Amino acid sequence: MAHNWGPSEIYIFDTKTRGFEKKIPMGKCVHNVWCEGDEILVCSSIMGQVVNHQREIKCSLDGFVRGAAVTETFRLIGLSTMASRQNRVKTDGSVQVLAPDWTPVKKLMFDKCGQVFEIRYLSGNDICHNGLAPPINTSVLEGPVGELEYA
Repeated sequence: MAHNWGPSEIYIFDTKTRGFEKKIPMGKCVHNVWCEGDEILVCSSIMGQVVNHQREIKCSLDGFVRGAAVTETFRLIGLSTMASRQNRVKTDGSVQVLAPDWTPVKKLMFDKCGQVFEIRYLSGNDICHNGLAPPINTSVLEGPVGELEYA
């Protein structure tokens, strides 16, 4: 992924030879690249959207989108308030919970938390992180880590 501080690109390489195959223009100031079936998706951060490689908008949200976690039962997208660099630490953040079909379900608000940089699902692996477990031992957290309830 090339963020490019504007129109962004995804670079595709052969997994065996590591040779460059092609680049795909996708979104603006993108973060988070993941695949769902044959679809490549990114957070088009500055546009407040999740878009696919065919430039289709999957969802539009209110904020700077960065951080994604997807399971078979829900989608989580991180949202930050737009602010100058020196004021970002004092801004509100949130996580938009969406159904598998991209329908907004619930918004989890985090007042004055600063920007959201990443979303990880602690109760298991998610589609956005290539089967990699979260980089945290959940036993160090206070209390149990349960399933997300958003109904």
